[in-house]
Amino acid sequence: MEYRILDPERIRKEAAYWRFPGVAVSVFGEDFEETFCTGLRAADRPEPFGPDTMFTIASCSKSFTSMLAAQLVDEGLLDWDAPVSSYLPEFQMWDAAATEKMTLKDILCHRTGFGAHDVIWPAPFSREEMARRLRFIEPTDAYGSPQTLYSNVMYAMAGYVEEAVSGKSWEELLREKIFLPLGMDRSDGSGRVLVADPDHAEPHYYKNGGVVRVPYWNVDQAGPAASITSTLRDLTKWVKCHANGGVLPDGRRLVSPERFAELHTVRLPHYGMQRLPHPEYRPAGYCLGWQSGSYRGTVYQRHGGKIEGYSSLMAYLPEKRAGFVMLVNLHCPPDYFFQGMFYLLADRILGVKSNGAAYFPKEGKTAPDRYYHECELDIAAKRLDPALRSVPAKFTPEELTGIYENRGYGRITVRQEDGRLLLHYRDQELPLVHFGGDCYTMEGVLADVLTMKVPVRFEHHPPVGGRAERLFVGYEDGVRDILFLHRREE
Repeated sequence: MEYRILDPERIRKEAAYWRFPGVAVSVFGEDFEETFCTGLRAADRPEPFGPDTMFTIASCSKSFTSMLAAQLVDEGLLDWDAPVSSYLPEFQMWDAAATEKMTLKDILCHRTGFGAHDVIWPAPFSREEMARRLRFIEPTDAYGSPQTLYSNVMYAMAGYVEEAVSGKSWEELLREKIFLPLGMDRSDGSGRVLVADPDHAEPHYYKNGGVVRVPYWNVDQAGPAASITSTLRDLTKWVKCHANGGVLPDGRRLVSPERFAELHTVRLPHYGMQRLPHPEYRPAGYCLGWQSGSYRGTVYQRHGGKIEGYSSLMAYLPEKRAGFVMLVNLHCPPDYFFQGMFYLLADRILGVKSNGAAYFPKEGKTAPDRYYHECELDIAAKRLDPALRSVPAKFTPEELTGIYENRGYGRITVRQEDGRLLLHYRDQELPLVHFGGDCYTMEGVLADVLTMKVPVRFEHHPPVGGRAERLFVGYEDGVRDILFLHRREE
């Protein structure tokens, strides 16, 4: 392929510097389309990463969920300005005002006040059950707060609303309304399809000085927020459709002009974490499943995705009907590469001569170790008093074991095995390490893009039988420790 916009040598150089197992990039405009793939689907196997390699696009899935909502509004099945509770009687929030007023648009632009609570998903229960549990979960902020509070849980609820009004599953809606019309025949709403496909990228982390493959993490239960699997070729079709105003290659519209405009209208300020700041790059805010801003005075729409070993970025410039897609099968730190490539590709699309090397600063031959730990969070260090380290344990292991429940979060099981205390929640069972007194720490907790070390505290309340009756876990950086109550034997 002859390249006018893409720079294969630059991509290879960056892939080596950041230790990417594999990388795939596409760029398109009205009169060109270029793709370049390099590296491997799995670091420990000699299988090339290609344009049809299946890949988890994580939060880029949100743009699909918002499009489905727009299509259902066009069909008259849904009013996204009506309260969600008018469609789902079981949908009740902690705050009565939120239950009464919250709309689907509020959910799609992260205006709910709910916040993250990402450790809840992928839950062992259905989206319907998740809707019933929301009333027991304290939000990060009040409904109607002017700040964007990103929430995967609420996006899962958006998919559930779509299922309720259509009578079809979110996955069926995706296939019928988006994948089939666009010819995205290697895309699906479930990770099960990816792991069964012979041509799929494996997820990777940087650990102990090297890049290693990690187990695939299935997040289908929260699919409308993060579970779509696609390919470079398919995802480019999706971004092209948006760059062309929602028009399909054969001239049909995927959604009406009115709904398309609503999808891409900024609702709330949202700036994200700035990688490689540029004076001409100006984020504006969050739309419905997309982020918007301007670069060198030209409007952009974009969204990124990251989940357990996969990183992605899709973006387009509506005035130029041009855009690009990038996929890397490594968790951290592809965001630096993505932002540098955003500037470089946008410059070339806009016809701006710039020193592209300035967008890719280097510190040595390979990226320093610190860049690979940006998705690690130590909540325990923030909340546990170091003076506790000299305090002996208050409880015997036998006094800690059992089942603990929270009406929103669900069930925790604490058990002993081979002299260790293990805590099982959701799809993880992890060791508890005594910190001091009644406090423990637990490492390796997965929550969206984060891997966390969290505090775990037991207490008597009331003092019954000498055992722990309450369990507090610091699962969320922005809210109080979550309380789980011991379930007594019947």
